[in-house]
Amino acid sequence: MTVYAEHLIAQHELNFGKVFSQQYVLSKEASFAVTSFAPHTLQNDWVLHVGRGLEMALATDRRAGISVAVLGLAVDANGFFIDTPHLQLLLDRAKSPGALADTLEMAAGRYIFVITAPDFNRVYLDPSAMIPAVYNRETGRVAATLYLAIDDAPVIEREYSLAENAGSGGGARLAFGYTPDARVRRVMANHYFDLDAQQTVRHWPKADCDWRMEVTEHGIRERLDRVVQRHKQVMKPLISRQSPSILPITGGADSRLLLAFAKELWGDIDLFCVHANNANTRRDSGIAAQLADIAGLDLVRYNLRKDKSLQKRPKLIRRVDISERIAEGMIGDPEPQGPLKILERLALPAGGVLIRGQVTSISKAVWWRQIGINEFKRTQGTEQSAKIGVKLLMLNNPPMTSDSFYLDHYDAWVQTIPTGARCRALDLMGLEHFYSHGTGPLFSGFYHNFYMSSSCDRLIIENLSQIPPQLRADFYVNDLLMEATAPELRDVEYTRAIDNEIRVRRAPLAEAIAQIKGPQ
Repeated sequence: MTVYAEHLIAQHELNFGKVFSQQYVLSKEASFAVTSFAPHTLQNDWVLHVGRGLEMALATDRRAGISVAVLGLAVDANGFFIDTPHLQLLLDRAKSPGALADTLEMAAGRYIFVITAPDFNRVYLDPSAMIPAVYNRETGRVAATLYLAIDDAPVIEREYSLAENAGSGGGARLAFGYTPDARVRRVMANHYFDLDAQQTVRHWPKADCDWRMEVTEHGIRERLDRVVQRHKQVMKPLISRQSPSILPITGGADSRLLLAFAKELWGDIDLFCVHANNANTRRDSGIAAQLADIAGLDLVRYNLRKDKSLQKRPKLIRRVDISERIAEGMIGDPEPQGPLKILERLALPAGGVLIRGQVTSISKAVWWRQIGINEFKRTQGTEQSAKIGVKLLMLNNPPMTSDSFYLDHYDAWVQTIPTGARCRALDLMGLEHFYSHGTGPLFSGFYHNFYMSSSCDRLIIENLSQIPPQLRADFYVNDLLMEATAPELRDVEYTRAIDNEIRVRRAPLAEAIAQIKGPQ
């Protein structure tokens, strides 16, 4: 039995072990194997096949019949990196498989974990599914991306009308657990996959949660203090254990927050870098240089147009492009990526960890946009309508806001969210739809480095999301976080003119808070 990924790799004469190095397959199928993947037998006859570039911790309690594996990089709620000895300690302390899952789900990082035990066989993802999971409904196989989950050419999904366009890079988006293949579904973030029942189940936010807050400056600062402390706790083991550790600096808000959170670790980070290849990135690099000067950091500026040593032959660029698209699970013949984007990735030293700011963007309420914020204000923080939700999902252009299939699926998804968190459905939408269906598979194709967000943590997400979105969108939260961590960097301008304008024209924080009445 050969996965379809191996056929595609052979067809294009690529290196399977390299292209799929950060991926995995979980299967019970007889005589199943994946080229260059190491097999690890778990309890209940499940076998986990792991690529050579994906870290794994494995622990077993044979007397209780429990196995647990953590793939990727994860830091537990107490700040300990989850390697095999620490995972064994957590397993030994756990009173049940469910208690172990409750402990591991509060880890930060980019990871997936599998627990196999009597009457408890499940796959869990990190809070934004940065290591993705799809499952084949015919074979029961679970894998990181599409071509590891199937053995032959994709069977195009027709129920989700945008699937073929989205899967081939045509501009549409996937959501609601769909993939381009009718046999394969995606596990969304904050859901586990029950290997016995072959279905997904939401496990977070918890049923008794309440994500509203009585809006006071003290309450905001209290939540942001938790965010800062957790970031510091998470970044230390990630940076100290991985080499090279790479932190890009740009003129954007997310990278500046990460730089500030890592202030105590600046001396331990191997590479601070920025790209300067066109007018936009040159402006970006100028602001990055200003930040680095203030912080006293050595900044490497990559200019792919001027530095001939960073340029590659078109044939190599095309091979990398094809490799990344196959590893991501794209179908058809997608338009080639711009060569500069590929060269930017290849310019960096290979391996280690590259820290990105994806989940940090919750601090700016990026998925709400003005239409979501206006609705939040109008309803005083109650749920948003399906029509607004589908519009903000940006599934296609024009949006699918008159199509009952997408409206019904959005409504059904919202109903899985506990009542106390539905007021922040748009934050969860970003994690469970944008990132689960987009960023997770994309990062699986970036095998040159291990990409991750240190903000990918349920405590951080909950505390940021509880702050009303209008305060986040107006940069109050980002400025308070900068003030608490690296105030010397706070007032350097941003690349986007609108970000600078917002900070100038907004009301003082006390006035903005006074406009919010009651818990929201």
